[in-house]
Amino acid sequence: MVVADAGILQRTSPIFVVLIACFLFKEKFTLERFLTLTFSFIGAIFVVRPQFNSRLFPAMVAMSSALSASIAYMCVSRIGKAERTETIIFVFSLFSTIFSFPFIFKNLMIPDLKIFIYLILIGVASAVGQFGLTISYQYANASDVSIFNYLGIVFVVILGKVILGESVSIYSLIGISLIFSMSLMSYIVNSRKNKEKKA
Repeated sequence: MVVADAGILQRTSPIFVVLIACFLFKEKFTLERFLTLTFSFIGAIFVVRPQFNSRLFPAMVAMSSALSASIAYMCVSRIGKAERTETIIFVFSLFSTIFSFPFIFKNLMIPDLKIFIYLILIGVASAVGQFGLTISYQYANASDVSIFNYLGIVFVVILGKVILGESVSIYSLIGISLIFSMSLMSYIVNSRKNKEKKA
């Protein structure tokens, strides 16, 4: 399917997280969460600019990927502080490695030094991101954390401009503004709620 279409469908995982949290785990579905998720998703559409012309089966696979990710996030949230972060990430990595192993030899290629360095950097960056994601879901409500997943799109655009010299369109700027504003709004609202609970 078209890469942009796959990208935007993958970005539906925060929506699934909030729905699962509200219906299965009885977290409150507030107007603030609805608005921040809705406008963040609209912002993602502005940045990714999907064509919405892909076939049904690949689209369903992309949606199932988003749903699976949201279930994983909810499981981490339910475990909370009962399990160490390192253990959760180890099990996740082990499971991924075992199930990826059969596909390694299909088109096996020995990378050159440059590609090998990039692969190492991918692994390091992914590990750091996974630690941050796991810790955030352990220590906060899943529906509060999920909105910040959209900031990944913002970072991709910024890094693409700074490192690769990619152009940033007006649509991307609109999308980034929406995503950043909604994330900031969510942070402010959650901070106020936490202060009220402590008071």
